[in-house]
Amino acid sequence: MFLLWSVAISVAGASICWVGIDGSVAGYVALADTVRPGAATAVQQLHSCGIVTAMLTGDNMGAAAAVAAAVGLEKQHVHASLLPEDKFDAVSMGMHLDISPS
Repeated sequence: MFLLWSVAISVAGASICWVGIDGSVAGYVALADTVRPGAATAVQQLHSCGIVTAMLTGDNMGAAAAVAAAVGLEKQHVHASLLPEDKFDAVSMGMHLDISPS
């Protein structure tokens, strides 16, 4: 039962932390990001100026996709499961990621 619920929650954009008691699964905690008020408006304004935006995150793709959808980022511009050094390298090298407008 826990597994089915956790899959549904994970697909909805939350990360799952399993909780155990005495070696048995007792439940889980779902963690999700909160999008700041005004974030979607800011992204929309950048897009209206012809600026392509991208997301670099260490979060899993499900969580990243949920935030991206909430702020209006296109899925192909979401780069998830990155380590800090991956993000640093991407920014340092001038974002040599595929962020061409669609």
